[in-house]
Amino acid sequence: MDSDFGNMLGFLVPLVLIVLAIGFVLGRRGRDSRDLSGPPPASMTAPPRDMSAPPPVAPPDMSGTMDIRQQIGAIREMDSATLAGIKAAMDSGNKIEAIKLLREGTGLGLKESKDAIEAMLKAAGR
Repeated sequence: MDSDFGNMLGFLVPLVLIVLAIGFVLGRRGRDSRDLSGPPPASMTAPPRDMSAPPPVAPPDMSGTMDIRQQIGAIREMDSATLAGIKAAMDSGNKIEAIKLLREGTGLGLKESKDAIEAMLKAAGR
């Protein structure tokens, strides 16, 4: 009985290995079997782009922001106490406090207030 099992085992092991090897070889042919160590095929590459021209940039979303005329108008309509506070904050070098006061006094956004304070500091030569 042991010899029958040994004979069957001696026959089945090589047969299973041969079937697995054939399945592996045939399975590799059915798939996209390109070598990943090389460059991609031409069908997978992007078309060349003119590198002398800058890439296209979408215009910034300006919805909900004031243009410069509206900003200047909002600053002109502020009361003199708020303007004096902004000037004092700028004179003491506290740009953040000046931006906060400008935002509270005008309702401008953070970016607009920051740009306005920086423009005022630049105009004052600081």
